[in-house]
Amino acid sequence: MARWRLARAKADLESAERCVRDRRWTQAQETGRKATAAFADLRGPGAAGTLRGRLAVAAALSGQHRWEEAAHELHLAVDAVDPAVHGTLFVVTLRSRLAQALRVTGRLEQAEAEARLALSYPDTPPGRHQVAARDTLALVLGDLGRHREAAELCAVTAAEHVRLAGAGSAAFALKARANRISLLAYVGQHDEVAAEAEAVRAAASALGEPAASQIRLAAALAWATSLSLQGRFQDAEALLRPELAEAGRGLDEEFAVMAQLNLARASGGLGKAEEAWQAVAAAQAVADRMHTVPTGIATALAYARASALLALDRVADADREVRRCLELCESHLSPVHHRTLEARTLLGIVLARRGDREEGAIRLQAALDVWLVHFGDHHHGTASARQALAGVFTGGPDTGFHYPGGARPASR
Repeated sequence: MARWRLARAKADLESAERCVRDRRWTQAQETGRKATAAFADLRGPGAAGTLRGRLAVAAALSGQHRWEEAAHELHLAVDAVDPAVHGTLFVVTLRSRLAQALRVTGRLEQAEAEARLALSYPDTPPGRHQVAARDTLALVLGDLGRHREAAELCAVTAAEHVRLAGAGSAAFALKARANRISLLAYVGQHDEVAAEAEAVRAAASALGEPAASQIRLAAALAWATSLSLQGRFQDAEALLRPELAEAGRGLDEEFAVMAQLNLARASGGLGKAEEAWQAVAAAQAVADRMHTVPTGIATALAYARASALLALDRVADADREVRRCLELCESHLSPVHHRTLEARTLLGIVLARRGDREEGAIRLQAALDVWLVHFGDHHHGTASARQALAGVFTGGPDTGFHYPGGARPASR
């Protein structure tokens, strides 16, 4: 009986891993759980089959955006793995995947620690799994507000993917470059954003689908973010609408949310408040279908709603929403993250619009001070906060649209 159960468990494990490769998430989850339970019963929690089963289940859960459950499975695997028995490569894979799940669920300090642990094994050959850990670390650093450090790390990982060559290396390299574009938009290097976005989009045309479309869209979203942050809303809208029309309904959920929020920001900047609100509603409808809404999307949605409500002159509703956004940012992002500072700026504007000009000015001055220290005098965020502060004392604060940087990372 035990031999039969072991053979069945091996077959289930192979089936689960095959389903993961084919992106058949529900079947992968079901067969992976059966294999995991059987191996744990027959061989113990630290058996290779048990750990591979947990990895397959975690991949299936993350494919369904069930990141909390994925993190739980990966924690169990990491606690049971032994580098001397299972090899450092497998440990690197587990910790890298765990870092990814922790990042999506907003546990950034833990995510950074896991990513750095994944990169700490000196005996591991510098291969794809270590580069994936570096990709995740770059995204975590960006969420922590260390945008320049993250952008530099993205450049390193892109070069590493090219060096590794092999299947998929070109796509991985372009994903890292697309992630870097969004970070460059945050730090205000807009000329480089435009040049790099054009280069990445051109290079992506040589890839197969769906990678080519995903990378082109990721670069376009980052570029549109940059254009809107410069106040070039018409250019941003002109870039986005053809991209969305071409992508159609086959968009990944996270891409779909961030694309709509980019469009909302551009429409709002052009004074089309109702269209902006409709785009925010469309983004929320997609997010409502997701098992887990990543922290970056949750904060972007809250900020977009607050901005749209303010533009519609629903000031009390905007006040509640921007405070909720700021609470999310302060709980899950860095105090100096681009979106946290944008939320602090918008709260000052909302307070002034409600008639509390003194408190609004205090909030805006505090936000401006942080923008200056962390992003510099010529950054778009600094300029926006300074303009809003001046408006408090010269006939009313700036009431234009203040949408977050909505560039969705090309890789999670």
